Amino acid sequence: MAYAFKRDDATVEEAVRRIAGELVEETLATLADDSRPLGTRIHEARKAVKKLRGLIRLVRSQFPDSRAELAALRTAAESVAALRDNDVLCTVFDRIARRAALPPQEKAPLRAPFQAALDAARSPEALQTATTAFSAAFEKLATRIAGWRLTRGGFPALDPGLRRTWSEARTALKEAAGHTDPEAIHTLRKRVKDHWYQARLLAPIWPEMMGPHVTAADRLGEMLGDIHDLDVLAAGLADTGGPGAQHVIDAVQAEKGRLQATALPLARRLLAGGADDLADRWRKCWKVWRA
Repeated sequence: MAYAFKRDDATVEEAVRRIAGELVEETLATLADDSRPLGTRIHEARKAVKKLRGLIRLVRSQFPDSRAELAALRTAAESVAALRDNDVLCTVFDRIARRAALPPQEKAPLRAPFQAALDAARSPEALQTATTAFSAAFEKLATRIAGWRLTRGGFPALDPGLRRTWSEARTALKEAAGHTDPEAIHTLRKRVKDHWYQARLLAPIWPEMMGPHVTAADRLGEMLGDIHDLDVLAAGLADTGGPGAQHVIDAVQAEKGRLQATALPLARRLLAGGADDLADRWRKCWKVWRA
């Protein structure tokens, strides 16, 4: 399966249906594959949701059903979110606790709430409920994809979504650079991820140019994701309190500062230039590629 437009796609509309259909089919097969660890299958399912969101947001201005489909994907993602989110919290806590040299007698009670939440998400009943709900949502989605229609074709179907995502990412960068609010970083991460997926979809128009761009967007998205995970951990520790909590929070903030010192300059380089510049350049590459 190729998460990208192909030169032999007859139309953008057919390409969107092909990419979405392949993603849904592969995800359902992965979820049903008992030979793979369940955690891995759920992780792949969450990635599929994000890919589908990126695809839909690229064409949303020309896709009348985009709002309903994005809402359906949000509901599907929520059904399997607990396992990944709590697993990440435990992993990040362990890494920061080691870095902070937290004594075992302080580490155990601080970690206990995160582990309890992970254990609950890993229970057979919770996993069965989550995977059943997700599979049912994707099975319904599979039946709808054949009816997806776009109101425009060619690059004009992609241009507004590409510009909107780029502009939203640049606005989010300004907010994140000027505030310490964790939500600002989280918003920037979401918009960068959207652009990353859209760049992957368009990577074949000029692989030599798009490859480094996709790689930089991926790296930035991962760093911003790490910062978000640290913010969530800090909030959880502040709610829990107890001996050693502030020591770990201080270590979290130090790690966050180091990441931001690298991520924000990368974001400014990646997102340099307005939406007109980006869309015009990629439109010209698209035309040459399609010709």
